[in-house]
Formats: sequence, C-alpha cells, structure tokens
Amino acid sequence: MLADERLSFLAQLIILVRLANPYSSVILLQPIHLDNDSVSVESTPGDVMRSRLEKLCEQTASVLAFHSDRWRWLRAGTLALLAISVNFAPLRSEAQEDGGEARIFADPLPLSESEYSGLVNPPPAPSGDPLEQRLRQLELEVSSQKSEAELLRNRISEIGKSKESKPDPKSFKASWKNQLTFESADKNFTAHFGGRTQFDTVWLKDNPQAFGKNNGAGDADAVDFRRARLRMEGTIYRTTEYVMEYDLVNSVNDNTGLIGGLPSQPASAANVIGVPAPTDLWWAFKEVPIVGNVKIGNQKEPIGLEHANSSRYLDFMERSYNQDAYTGPFNNGFTPGILFYDSFHEDRGIWQLGAFKNVVNVFAYGAGDAAYAFDGRLAYLLWNEDEGRQLLHIGGSYSHRDPIGDAMRIRTRGSLRNGPGAYDPVFADTGVFLGNSQDMAAAEFSLVSGPFQLQSEYIASTVTDARNTAGTVNYGTYFTNGYYVMASYFLTGEHREYELKRGSFGRVVPKNNARWSREDCEERSWGAWQVLVRYSALDLNDNNLNGGQVSDWTFGVNWFLNPNMKIQANYVYTDRNSLNSPTAPGSGAINGFGMRVAHDF
Repeated sequence: MLADERLSFLAQLIILVRLANPYSSVILLQPIHLDNDSVSVESTPGDVMRSRLEKLCEQTASVLAFHSDRWRWLRAGTLALLAISVNFAPLRSEAQEDGGEARIFADPLPLSESEYSGLVNPPPAPSGDPLEQRLRQLELEVSSQKSEAELLRNRISEIGKSKESKPDPKSFKASWKNQLTFESADKNFTAHFGGRTQFDTVWLKDNPQAFGKNNGAGDADAVDFRRARLRMEGTIYRTTEYVMEYDLVNSVNDNTGLIGGLPSQPASAANVIGVPAPTDLWWAFKEVPIVGNVKIGNQKEPIGLEHANSSRYLDFMERSYNQDAYTGPFNNGFTPGILFYDSFHEDRGIWQLGAFKNVVNVFAYGAGDAAYAFDGRLAYLLWNEDEGRQLLHIGGSYSHRDPIGDAMRIRTRGSLRNGPGAYDPVFADTGVFLGNSQDMAAAEFSLVSGPFQLQSEYIASTVTDARNTAGTVNYGTYFTNGYYVMASYFLTGEHREYELKRGSFGRVVPKNNARWSREDCEERSWGAWQVLVRYSALDLNDNNLNGGQVSDWTFGVNWFLNPNMKIQANYVYTDRNSLNSPTAPGSGAINGFGMRVAHDF
C-alpha cells in the first residue's frame, strides 16, 4: 500500500477510534479525502460513513502490518484525531515523505505552546505490539479527560445549587451564646430578647440601737425580688444599636411632702409602692466620624468601674457604699443624656464623655433650669495577656453636677437589702441640704492574675456653698468620700472576663457546668466556685454636716451553675456611726446573712 493510501486509511481509522468516545459529535461522521499531502474533512450523511467504517474494520489487520515506518503516519493520524476531538473544526494534516516530522493544523487550536508541543512530539510508543499499546495509551488519555470533564460538570452543578439556595438577606436565624440572639442573613439586623431575675433572702441581727427609729424595714428578716427585668437589644443596619430594658419590681417612696423633688418623710410600708421603671433605654450610633460612637437615652453615667459593671455580673449581692452615695443615688443608676465614647490602642483603652440631666427619680424625667451633670472617664490596660487571664486595669473619672433647685441629699443603704428599694434601712444620711454644685473625682484599679483578682476604687465629693434648707447655717465646702477594697479567688480555676470596649468586667463562664443527675454519674461536675472578701467605708461627716460614718466587711461565696445562673451567699458585719459618736442613737454593729438565686438570659 502506498504512503498516500496508508495516510488516507489511517485518517479513516481515526474516525473509528474517535467514535468510541461518548462525547463524539456530528463532525466525526465525515469522509476523508486525500489531496496530495493534505487531508481535508467535509460533512456528509451518516449512512455513507457507517458503510465505509464496515469496510475499514475488514482491512485493519493487513494495513497495520505494512512497512516499519508506518508509525510516522499513524502518529499523524492520531494527532488529527486529538485535534478534531479538541477543536471540532476543519483539520488538515501535512506529512513529508522524506522522513521529516509530520505536522497537524487545526483552526482554531486553543492549546498552549507546551500542550501543542506535546501533541506534535508525543513520547515513543511502548515496546511489544506497538499499535495495541498505543491505542491503550490513547484510551487512558480519553478516560482521564472523561474524569476531568465529570469533575467540572459536578462543580458547575454545585455552583448552580449554591446560587439557587442563597438565603434571603432579610431572613433571620437564631443562635445561643449565653443568650438567645436572632441575626439576619446579611448581618444588618440582630435582636436579643432576655432579662434577669434575682431572688433574695436576708436575715439581720443588731444591738438595740443600731438601726434607730423609723428606719425602713429595720432588722426584719425578709424575702424579696431584688431585680426582675425584661430586655430587648440589637442592631439596625449594623451601625445603630438599641437597648430597651424595664425593671418590673422597682419601688418608690410615694410621699406627698417633697423638698427639692426629694421625699421629706421617711419610707414606710404605707407609702412605698411598686412601679415598673426604665433602666437601659437608649440608642447608640457607631462609627461616627471624629467622635467614634454616640449614645443617646437613659444610661449609666461614666463614673467608676463598679458602676460600669452590669448587675448581672456583680461579685457581691450589693455594690459598695459608693453606688448609693455617689454613682447611682435615687435614679437606679441610670440618667438621661448623651455620651460620646470610643476605644483606642487596640482596644486597651477607652474614653467616655457625656452630658446628662441630673435627675433624682427612676423614671428618666427631670425638669428645671440648669441641673445638668458633665462626666468623663478614662481607663487603660497597662497589662493584658493570655486573653484577659492576666491584666492590670487603671482608670479615673470626673463629674461636675448642678442639683435641681440646689437641693441635695447623700445617703447609703446597707450591703444586704431586706425590702423594696425605697423601704430599705438607711445607714448613713445627710438628709436634704442645699448646695450650689457638686464635683466628684474617682480612681479605679483592678488586677487579674488567673483565678485571683484584687480591685479597689475611691471616690471623693465636694459640695460648694453647702447650707441647711432654711439657709441659716452655712457649712462651706462640704467634703465626703468613700472607698472599697476587694479580693476574690476562683477555686475551680476560672477568671473574670474583661469587656475591652466597655472598660468593665463581664460574665463568668464555668469550665464545666453543674451536672448532678444520677443518669449522668460519669459526667457529674459542680460548676465554678468563687470566694470573696471586701471592705467598704463611707464618711459623710464634715464641717458640722454630719451624715454619719459606716463601714462593713463582706465575706462571700459564689456558685456559678452555668454561664447564666448563680447562687450567692454573703455574710456582712456592719459598723455604723451615725453622728460621729459610737454611743449615739443609730450607732452600733449589725450582723447579716443573705442568699441570692440569680438568672439572666
């Protein structure tokens, strides 16, 4: 058989091999024509091709055995096969009789230079039966291409399904991380519905004159819901935060006689009533140029560390005397106003500046000319390692306040409460007096070293032009101060979590939640245990305005059942000196023991 005939026949062989590929297209059902050294492909009906293929099968054996140089022509035909299967386009093959290299052309040929070189110069045919082994090699290559095509098809199908299953950006999903939170798919909106409940039992014992007369519930034993609040908070379009919280067991002294908006009659069971009242009720706008963040509404003023800590995370059943006397008097610790705040130095420091209406009620309401408060707080972590397990916090705050109608009163209740807020016994009290303005300065310190914590705060207050309500006695500049020092230790190895952007401490998360079910004996655990001690003192005696002196030692044990529930036990020894004389009425020692079951979600 002549070379031209072999090339024509091998070109037809290409068609036969290519038909074995399940991805064959109509272009393969074509006759082959030889014109000198070129091979061209033209379309023709499939019946003609099937007839020619039948003849081709009968001639295959004799043709493949002819002449030893046939591999040069077989390679030319094989490359034509590959070109046709890749391009599905007209193909031409040029071969040289003088032993030169065969060249295959296909228009267009979407192959890289390296791929094209591999086609033109394939590796040598294996030993043995050359044609059989070469055909097997081609089958393996085709099989590999099938696998790659299948993978590509599956990937395209997955992408299509992913696009089809893309959630509605306004749909919400629920999650739990110590609280129930809802979040939209595009993360523009979040909502948390929660609250807190604290149930107290208190037993008090005193000497005959320690409480004095007409002093609230006196030394009576009591049970009381200290707090019962419902809360909703979240974000709107990522840049606006909101909080709405209401205390359902708040109480007020419903006296008819008032001086400067303050009760002039002592609280009693007859005039103390329970009323719901707002606590946190504000909006915060984040990422505001220059100032960082802006909060508007009823909120905590930025004075002190202990005041900044949420009542959900209190170490003791009650804060120190500073809370009642300075940072939250008569308004539950919340004041309507505006606050500018931000963090700095990778959130190691925070600053806060605010202006507030100096109200003396729990309803976020204040009326009167002036009567504003201007506050500022700066706090910084000098040391912060091991994700907050090792830190040193320092801070300071300042407040300038104008009282409503110049009327003022500084007082504090005890570290155990045996009645509704307005009915609790008062241990140090100036009564109502007048003053032009009040300035307060506070310093704060907290050291955390693993399970150990040491913390202290000091607040000093001065009232200018202090005088009695009749204006007949002038006390000049009236100076008072209060402080506390506390230490705590987790027996089970936990630590207090620090909230960087607030500059305060947050939730305790036990390493193991309490479990004592008999069905789970192998998984029993006892939650987290913490022991604490605190010394707190307040001095309201100065320049013949004697509000009294009081101090106490508080020893506590906290049992954290899980991140949302705890049981607290406090023993408190109180030393009261009401008129700077240990023998005066209302002076003496008071012993008390209290327990609390607390839950927040």
